[in-house]
Amino acid sequence: MNTNVLVSTNHPVLGRVYWSFQAESTAKADQHGLTCNREHALRLPAGWRDMDYLWFVYGYHMHTLLDENRPGSHYHVDHDAGDDDPDQGKRLTGTLLELQQRSRQSVEQFRDWMLNAPWADIPDLGLVPATDGEAGIGA
Repeated sequence: MNTNVLVSTNHPVLGRVYWSFQAESTAKADQHGLTCNREHALRLPAGWRDMDYLWFVYGYHMHTLLDENRPGSHYHVDHDAGDDDPDQGKRLTGTLLELQQRSRQSVEQFRDWMLNAPWADIPDLGLVPATDGEAGIGA
């Protein structure tokens, strides 16, 4: 029995969005991210929010993701930019940029959505692929 969960929410344009994580051993630094691809989603044991170590590592995922001073961050702020436009001086790179552009939101709107979305643990119910000889619906 699978006891893992995915941390996920629903975006009005993107659909289902998941937390993702790539460990330092495969990247230049730990990479906290988001993905719409279930296969790339971070899998955590059920009850992880009550486990001190896992809460310490993942509990601040969104704030870590948006920490401009963290090595490898995909969120950048130019503090010398003016304050007239909330997006001025703020930019995203990598998968965050791709998601923000697909969402049709400004950088600030997308950032606000990330921080205020109702992120919830959902069961990691692995999909069972059809076997040869099984007909699909409508076949």
